[in-house]
Amino acid sequence: MSTSTIPALPASAPVPDGWRELARREANGLDIALIWNGQDSRVRVTVDDRRVGESFRFDVPGTDALAAYHHPFVYAADPGPPLHDTVPAHR
Repeated sequence: MSTSTIPALPASAPVPDGWRELARREANGLDIALIWNGQDSRVRVTVDDRRVGESFRFDVPGTDALAAYHHPFVYAADPGPPLHDTVPAHR
């Protein structure tokens, strides 16, 4: 999962082209969405925290998508290795 390579975008913003919204929830000033890109099978969680005026988004492995959607702050706090834009090591 990576939060550093994806620019911030409010979760309430329209879903980008090529992406499909799978789930969205709003509560206590938080807008959280789970979106999927069918072209490259990426899954992303977006969070818009209107209480503090901050937004972030991150890609997650498909196997973690639902857990990351329900607990985005836990997943965002531990970005782990990047999923995309990596260069394989040459031997």
